[in-house]
Parts: sequence; C-alpha cells; structure tokens
Amino acid sequence: MLQAIVADLLKPNPGIVILRLKTESPFEFRPGQFIQVLIEKEGKIIRKPYSVFSPPSSKKYLEICVKVVEGGYASNYLAALKPGQQLGVEGPFGHFTLHGEINNDLVFMAAGAGISPFRSMVEEALTKTSHDVWLFFGVRAEADIIYRKEFEALAAENSSFHFIPVLSRSDSPGFERGYIQDAFKKLIKPADQDIYVCGLHTMVDEVRQVCRGLGYREEKIHFEKYI
Repeated sequence: MLQAIVADLLKPNPGIVILRLKTESPFEFRPGQFIQVLIEKEGKIIRKPYSVFSPPSSKKYLEICVKVVEGGYASNYLAALKPGQQLGVEGPFGHFTLHGEINNDLVFMAAGAGISPFRSMVEEALTKTSHDVWLFFGVRAEADIIYRKEFEALAAENSSFHFIPVLSRSDSPGFERGYIQDAFKKLIKPADQDIYVCGLHTMVDEVRQVCRGLGYREEKIHFEKYI
C-alpha cells in the first residue's frame, strides 16, 4: 500500500471530481490500468477501483476521476476530502491496455466516467502510431464533456486523432446525437480496427453487440466494465 496525499480536487462539472494525489515517488503504471483506493467504513477497510486518469507523463501526481453518486459512500467520501489529507492506494492493476505493436487504426469508446483510462491511452497511442485514433465520448449534455479543451487541442495538433463527443440528451449544435454506438456506425467503416470500450456494464455490452454485428472478431474488442 502507498500513502498518497490529496494535492487538489478539481470539479469540471457538478457530478465529477478529479482527485489529484501526490505520492512519495513517481507512480509507474501502464495507460489503461487502475488503482484501488482504501476507505474506512464502520471500522473496516473497503477497496474501490478507479482507472488512472492522469497520463504517465505527469510524474509529479496521480489523478482519478470520481463520478459522485447520490448515496454512494465511497464517491461522496472521496469528493469530501481536503488538500493535505492522506489516502491509501494500491496498484496498479489491470490489463485494459494497448496490446503490442499498433498496426491498425484504434477506436476508443467511452461513456461518462469511462473516459478515465482513455486520457492516458490516447497520449500513448499518438506517440506509438501514425494510424488513425478515434475517441467517441458519450455524455448527456455539452457541459458533461470533461477535458474537452484538452482533447480538442490534441485533435488540432494531430491530424490522425479524431475526438467525437456524442450527446444523448441535448440538441446542442455541432455534436453527434444519440449514443456512441450510433455515431460509431455512422462514422467508422468496419475494417481491422482495434476497439476499446469503457463504461457501465450495460453500455459496454451494447457496444460489444454492435461491434460483433458489424463483423468484428471478439479478439479485436477490448473492454473494461464499471460497476
């Protein structure tokens, strides 16, 4: 277990908290991996998994993206932390990472807090390949697009990176509407792309079903389900 210190809490929108943590030494991880945070509840320690949100290039701190759930003990506990408080963390864990040499286009699909692993995975992919990298980000409304400016800046700097926010409950102009699988079917011609999907289990299962229906082999569809 590592003891981390809360350095800052960022609130990009009312339902999301970005928890920035400092560790004694640089935290080494592979983009896409997660940590366990240790939280005391009724005299017992519970462990909650969170994907690492910060890119590996951020050597001075570690970030996790917390979706604050009404009545959720862990998320509300983390959202109430103050700078200077300590938090136990374990890890990294997980195999939701880029697989080997990148020989094909990549398609990342996230909904809500499922964007967390893709912030670092996009950065890694852009340093390793000249193939196209697509990021479909499904949210309810325009205000929910966290780190929008950062992703748009990456797209402006890299002609091979395509950032596609998809709004399910808003008619804001200039965006794809509906669900990410709808935008995916509209904009991507099925070929030999590697697909990475992260979000709630229902969303992940629906996207996997769409991909299989389009002819993607199971080994080309990588996924991480949030509970």
